[in-house]
Amino acid sequence: MKIIAKELNIDQSHEKVELINDKDITRKEWEIYYIYMEILQHFGQKIQNLKKKGNTQIQENQAFLYKLIFRKALGDANELWYKNHPSVMSEITQNKSILLNLWGRLNVDPVAPYTEFFQPNNEVGNSMWRKYEVNEKGLRSEFINMEKIKITHAIVLKNINILKMIKELIVTAYFPIHDHYQLQAIPKSPFFEKLIEGEFMQPKEDTEHEYELKNLFNELKDEAEPTDFDSDSLEKSSAFNFRIPWHVSINSMRDYFGEKIALYFSFLSYFTKQLWYMAIIGIIAQGLISASTEQAKSTMIILFSLAIIIWSTFFIEFWKREQILFSVQFGQQNFEEDEAERPAFQGKYIRSITNDDLNEEFYSPFLRKMKQLFSLAVSFLIIGCVIGSVLGIFFFKNLMLQQKADPFYAQNVPALLNFIQINFFNFVYQKLSDIFNMYENHKILSSYENSLIAKIFIFMFVNNFNSFFIISFLSGYFSQLQLCKVSEDIQNDCFQVLSNQMTVIFLSNIGKNIPELATPYIKAFITKQMKSKTAKEVEHAFKLIDSAIDDQMELEPYQTNEEVDGTVNDYMELVIQFSYLALFGLAFPSCYILAFVSNIIEIQVDKFKLIRVSRRPFPQGAATIGNWLIILEVITFFGIFSNSGLIVYTSQTIQTNQIVIFSVLLVVFLALKYFIRFLVPDEPESATILNKRHQYVVDKVVKGFAQTGQKSYTPAKINLKIGGVIYSQQVSQIFNQDESSNRNEEIAE
Repeated sequence: MKIIAKELNIDQSHEKVELINDKDITRKEWEIYYIYMEILQHFGQKIQNLKKKGNTQIQENQAFLYKLIFRKALGDANELWYKNHPSVMSEITQNKSILLNLWGRLNVDPVAPYTEFFQPNNEVGNSMWRKYEVNEKGLRSEFINMEKIKITHAIVLKNINILKMIKELIVTAYFPIHDHYQLQAIPKSPFFEKLIEGEFMQPKEDTEHEYELKNLFNELKDEAEPTDFDSDSLEKSSAFNFRIPWHVSINSMRDYFGEKIALYFSFLSYFTKQLWYMAIIGIIAQGLISASTEQAKSTMIILFSLAIIIWSTFFIEFWKREQILFSVQFGQQNFEEDEAERPAFQGKYIRSITNDDLNEEFYSPFLRKMKQLFSLAVSFLIIGCVIGSVLGIFFFKNLMLQQKADPFYAQNVPALLNFIQINFFNFVYQKLSDIFNMYENHKILSSYENSLIAKIFIFMFVNNFNSFFIISFLSGYFSQLQLCKVSEDIQNDCFQVLSNQMTVIFLSNIGKNIPELATPYIKAFITKQMKSKTAKEVEHAFKLIDSAIDDQMELEPYQTNEEVDGTVNDYMELVIQFSYLALFGLAFPSCYILAFVSNIIEIQVDKFKLIRVSRRPFPQGAATIGNWLIILEVITFFGIFSNSGLIVYTSQTIQTNQIVIFSVLLVVFLALKYFIRFLVPDEPESATILNKRHQYVVDKVVKGFAQTGQKSYTPAKINLKIGGVIYSQQVSQIFNQDESSNRNEEIAE
């Protein structure tokens, strides 16, 4: 170990310990530790032999190799012990780890520290940066392909106003192309065969040193982290998991699409996971409420409303912890989004007060405020039209009931009309909001996006929930409309009316994924048919590359509009769904199982869209979900008032002292919410420990590696015959198998 410590420049002077009592260390732990040390020595000796041969590739990748060796030794030692001591419980739980490292003790995936990149000035420092596999030939780089795209994009935006050039039709399109190998495991070598034949490029052959390094990697990769080797394509790692249907490979998503889209999928997966147990509670509650007496029904409604308050509060609090762990895992804690100027911004050229720039564009904030007020006035006018449409649907429903239409149609046809008007006005207002945002002339892209989110959410919230609030709390003011009339037999049951509307909306949300998937294929088919079939194709060396780019040009951009990416629409769907659950889930407890199914389908549809039918979006960094978290917190707060009102004024279970009971419920629910917030810290303990660990490591790296005169020693031969099992023979078998498999791969190459 001292040789390894010396090679990695690890200062062990502060790590000396004296073992006073080893009674707490079990025999099996000692056995596994001996195997662990033997494997370390075996691979450590391999590295020494390759270095003696003058292999410079080993020196450049030394730190990474030793990381792989430590993981290999730990994984194989545990596996070998369990192979000789099989256990039914370990097979059931799949927990075969006795000897643990730092990550195992924290029960988290390995997380490397991040810091600003710099070029070290010594030989040891050159190997400290992590290197990633970036292509099918195993080439490694300090930056994954996604990060290279992000860096290139930032340079382009800093020096060229590419978005304005697209707006003025100087540039046709600007987007990164999909990597077929990383995306679908399709080799890229055919794209370059003609170029090599035409001597446009030279084939790259591995040197002897590179060949030896790859062989060593092949021996060590079976226990490596998923991100150490690009072994699985994004499509394969993102395949549907029947055991864990909400599973999404966040590492793979981040490595290909960037942190912003990966964070969206992390939130979607988290949301879906949090729904499954509420779905079970909801089904049970629905059955009990339907079969209970009036008194028992009242109790069940109050208990289920408590479950909703607890669930929604824990949902927010634990998501805060999740996104902190996300930011630590992907080095996004100090992320600050570059403020890019919008290409559509128009202003007067003035001299900048901050940097003396003579060509800074300026637009009066007062004029922008006036335009925002105008946009607000038009928005209220459209909201008035929405409310009018809702009241018209109520009149139509009453007309059907008066004409003694079938109760099924009398309830579900108006609910379907309500769903149609919701989506119609959402579509219309989304187009208008783009016009309003453009009219307001925002200078910075982030302020443009925040303004767009605020407009769309406020309108969509009113559009989706105005009928629910009218039915729940204002039906008494519109008694002539008989808003809560279900049939001639059931004259006043607002819960049933709300339940019918929720059923139609959630089932329609599940069904809308079909046209969402079909539309891109229909567009592609039409585009293909419109292409000229008489045009003669010219054979040239770049034909395959040009064809691949043309094919990707025809894909749909993943965008909300020409300036904002598609995550705005995706988050909006989830936030509206959460609003239904938190505000009116009490009226229809089974809605949670429908939401769970809807989200499972949404995960698969969103993955399919990004992988198969969308252009590759530019990767963007993200540490949190931003304003969406604020919106969710506001919804959970108002959910307390909504649930209290539904219990007292809508459920018809409370007939006396309604104001007093409403006030008591508010106090109890608010106290419960803030008690949970007090119990659950925003930052998990593991994140705190990781941050301290990362800071310690970064400080050592930035300040330089400590050079000490540590002495090396030759370890004695370890007797691995323990408890009647000769481990030395089986360890040798592992090494022989590794070398045999390595030789097989060499022959295959």
